Amino acid sequence: MALIAVLVRACSQAMLAVICLQRCVALVDREERSFNQTLREQQDEAYRESLRADQEKVFVFRFICGVLCFIDEVPAWLSVWSEVQMICIWSS
Repeated sequence: MALIAVLVRACSQAMLAVICLQRCVALVDREERSFNQTLREQQDEAYRESLRADQEKVFVFRFICGVLCFIDEVPAWLSVWSEVQMICIWSS
């Protein structure tokens, strides 16, 4: 009988260990999902910010080109284009 009691106690301890391990794995999985979601949100925000900056550069360039065409200084467009490129490079 003593042997059966020892085996039951050992099995109970093993089952508790398995349950603890399952809970630890579930916790790690939740933490990993949370980290990945946060990382995705940060990457999405960085992408949106970069897209906004690019759209602003295009807007400024189109505005300058529109002004040049309006005042009929199209030959000056080439020098302005070089300046716009430099502005875009320096602001990146």
